[in-house]
Amino acid sequence: MLNTRRTVLSIALLAVSASAPAAVVTSLTIAGGEFSMGDQGFGTYANALSPGDQGAMVMGTYQGSFDTGNYGANALATFEFGYFGPVDVYTQGANAYAVNGGPVENPAAPTGTTSGNTISLDLGAWTIEWCCYEINQGNHNVTGSYDSATGEYAVEWSSLIDGGPFNGNIGYWRLNGIATVSAVPVPAAVWLMGSGLAGLIAVARRRKINGLT
Repeated sequence: MLNTRRTVLSIALLAVSASAPAAVVTSLTIAGGEFSMGDQGFGTYANALSPGDQGAMVMGTYQGSFDTGNYGANALATFEFGYFGPVDVYTQGANAYAVNGGPVENPAAPTGTTSGNTISLDLGAWTIEWCCYEINQGNHNVTGSYDSATGEYAVEWSSLIDGGPFNGNIGYWRLNGIATVSAVPVPAAVWLMGSGLAGLIAVARRRKINGLT
């Protein structure tokens, strides 16, 4: 009986520790954030982001567009870049960019996952429009904090500016808001472990009833 209990306990521990797949992020609201450029970090030159008219950033699709002269329209977020003027943010994959200073590519639409208290995003398509320039500020490996109870997230990343009047500078970004995630499917292995556990418990009970040890 003791050996059976140990076996049951071992299987239970394996079932609990089995790695569940990460939850998939389906959308992100942008409640706020910051942008700064150069080596200043998020100090004097920080510019506050506000939500644009596109609503939540939907994973797996591009949103917003280059809209010269129509500040705030078709944007995921907007901000005033000091005395340089207004800036719109959107996601774009139709044009070739050097993402985060890497090779030129057509970045995929945003995707993301959560695991525990961490959120991981591919924001390679993150793009800004400033004074008739279209500048990619994306990063494929954006990580930050995530609260599974409230859905609140906070991420930050940096990206090299390639081309235009600010070529060679680094853009620093912060975003916060609410992440919506899909339901996490239970892995087949966990179901199998659960079935085996139930079977062993049943056997142990029968042995106890029959007076076996």
